[in-house]
Amino acid sequence: MKHRSSRLAPCIILGGIVYVFALIAMFIQWTSEAQNRSIVEFIALAVVTFINLGVGFGLTKLQTWARWTDVILAAIGFVLTVFTLVTVLLFATAANRPAITGLFIGYGIGLLIIGYIIYLLVSPKASVVFSPEYRDVIKATPHIKYKISCLLKGLLFLLLGFFLLGIVALVFRGLQGGR
Repeated sequence: MKHRSSRLAPCIILGGIVYVFALIAMFIQWTSEAQNRSIVEFIALAVVTFINLGVGFGLTKLQTWARWTDVILAAIGFVLTVFTLVTVLLFATAANRPAITGLFIGYGIGLLIIGYIIYLLVSPKASVVFSPEYRDVIKATPHIKYKISCLLKGLLFLLLGFFLLGIVALVFRGLQGGR
């Protein structure tokens, strides 16, 4: 039996993996270009990375704490995105309107995704999926396994390949002296 909430876990874990690559890229950039960034940035990104990975793995185990942690984090992300869009709109000038249009499209899609995640996690179906009774059903039927779709696997490999190429480019740029 497939349920929509189980589709979130791989996506949240993927987000954690993206943050791991961002941490690696930040570290490579610091060492190769002698960036004057604070350690606070690195620690903040590391904390977000481990929270994301922890919540993702908690969702794979259908843990209630992971569900509500993700709802809170998604709601914070939603509010911050709306705040960013309002701020950009308030300070926009006629000269940068074309760039703002693209920003609104990208952030709008992001808001739809975040809203859908929140919907999935607070829906009545999610209450059933994250219930102790549902975990008992899973224990009673260990032969039934959720399978990740080929599309999601393909997107995962494509995204990971993209980030690996980015890291290789950063390393190569660092070896070239940051030219």
